[in-house]
Amino acid sequence: MARCHFCDTETVLFDSGTPICVTCDGKRQQRPNAPHARLSDNLASVLYEEMRTSRADYIRISVHADEETRLAQDMGPDGILAWKHAYEAQYQSTKALARYQLALREFTDHVINGRKP
Repeated sequence: MARCHFCDTETVLFDSGTPICVTCDGKRQQRPNAPHARLSDNLASVLYEEMRTSRADYIRISVHADEETRLAQDMGPDGILAWKHAYEAQYQSTKALARYQLALREFTDHVINGRKP
């Protein structure tokens, strides 16, 4: 007969291959959620502000990139330089989008889903 992993009493019960008695199993299932289930309001507001500012940056940079691309299409003899500016603006827009997606993912994981940072 196996011994309980927690209190060392004899038991025939197993949980995922670990011997456990009825008493310890009942205590383990009554345990409250982990203390990190809900983040403090301060950390939640920091993550929200980070998400909000990265979204605003992405929108601002994206509008600028679209304007640069439109100007490059209208350019005549100086088109190569205009396209270089447009490419750089689009690249910055892509980086800003990645920062926004990361901030959004952290906000939803930690604040909405309650995962520990």
